[in-house]
Amino acid sequence: MAPNIKAPIIKVTVKQEPVFKFLWLKYVRGFNPTHHCARCLAGSYSTLFPFSRGYVPAQTIEGVLDESDAPWIYLCGVTNKWIWNVHVAGQFEAGAITNYSDERIDVEIRDFRRLPIDASKAPEAAKEFATCRNWQFGWMAFDETQPTRRLFE
Repeated sequence: MAPNIKAPIIKVTVKQEPVFKFLWLKYVRGFNPTHHCARCLAGSYSTLFPFSRGYVPAQTIEGVLDESDAPWIYLCGVTNKWIWNVHVAGQFEAGAITNYSDERIDVEIRDFRRLPIDASKAPEAAKEFATCRNWQFGWMAFDETQPTRRLFE
């Protein structure tokens, strides 16, 4: 982030283990629709969140999201079943507060506006793409992306 620009403040508490195989936060600058999962979102990972191999322990992670100037921020908790994954995506907005909570995790991000992920913005694709929230978000956030037949055949 540029100097003198307020940055979102995040607090994430993982309440249960073993639940999340990965817990990552990415500063998203672009979208590559030829991939799904984290690889489709172009950008850098936040150093606040350890990209672990194995399960994420119960812990609280707090910090300022000022490591990178990007139009979008994406938090993802990956579980054994894609339907149970946690997705919090959005962008800086002064004064806004985003909260997400379930039995596994609590998330609070100050100065952040969450953008609900709308699967209808994505074109038809194979199941591994069509069910991927990262991929669906990419189509929403970067609506100038043009689908091609070759991508989905």
